[in-house]
Amino acid sequence: MKITRFLLFLIPCIVSTPMAVAQNCSNPIGIWKTSSGARLDIREINPDTGQIVVSFKSPENLFQDGPHMGTGYLGNASLPATSGSELPASTLSFTVKWPDQSISSWNGYCELKKEVPTITSLWLWVRPDVNKFIEHFNTGHTIFTPYRENRGKEPSPSPGK
Repeated sequence: MKITRFLLFLIPCIVSTPMAVAQNCSNPIGIWKTSSGARLDIREINPDTGQIVVSFKSPENLFQDGPHMGTGYLGNASLPATSGSELPASTLSFTVKWPDQSISSWNGYCELKKEVPTITSLWLWVRPDVNKFIEHFNTGHTIFTPYRENRGKEPSPSPGK
């Protein structure tokens, strides 16, 4: 009898517990990473305007503090982005202000690449205090993929050790 009561109590708790959903191009909320170690955390999306709130942590060799808050917009995230599809990719743009008063902005799109949601972006970094006009502007591209932590997993031993 006690077990039955316990199970009747436990089942609604299990059923009503929200499951963690990995971010994707249609729902990009979550942490994205780059191969250089930068992390983009898309924290909020306003469903009416598409405005997003983000935090961005640069690779350790740039700004060691942070993460830094930013804002931007999501374009057509409600459309499913599939590899090889004629549907448009999900578009996004966001901007971050750095401690040295420089500003970076990323503009890109999200689509599935080899079954992995991938944000491909062009970035512009504008710096205020430089000696030459051309040094004010730096550009490049960044690719973000979903960040998945290896919690509790130890690296497998090297062969022969």
